[in-house]
Amino acid sequence: MRKYVVLLAFLLCTNVAYSQDLRTPLAFIEYQDSEGNAQRYYGVRLPSETGSPMISQQDLQNVTRVGVGALDDDGLESQLDWFSVIGFEMAVADINGNIVILPSDSNTFTDEQKAFINELQQDRQFYIVNTKAIGPDEKERKIAPMRVVVE
Repeated sequence: MRKYVVLLAFLLCTNVAYSQDLRTPLAFIEYQDSEGNAQRYYGVRLPSETGSPMISQQDLQNVTRVGVGALDDDGLESQLDWFSVIGFEMAVADINGNIVILPSDSNTFTDEQKAFINELQQDRQFYIVNTKAIGPDEKERKIAPMRVVVE
């Protein structure tokens, strides 16, 4: 009997009894489509693509935030509200080919980032990098970069 009590106490103290299955978190860009509905773009993922490989310039004009979620084995979204983005950087190449880093200290795009997005032309790309998010366990995580290709 004592062994069971000790085992139960161990499980409760280490959170093993109710731990949740966290999938690998992915960054996404949330935007509003032409009908005002929230949509998510997960970017181009290598070695395999997840979601749409490109985003239109029109959709980029309507970006609302950078978020973090997960995709299950069937490619369906899950765990969307489990993470809070606390900052990210946008990495873009300027006209001369120099990499420019534009930071944001929240989950929303800054005016400078939006201005750069507005100037992007078709087949151009940029990256969302150094995305930091707080998970349900209150730990800060650095999320994998996201490649964004303009349609």
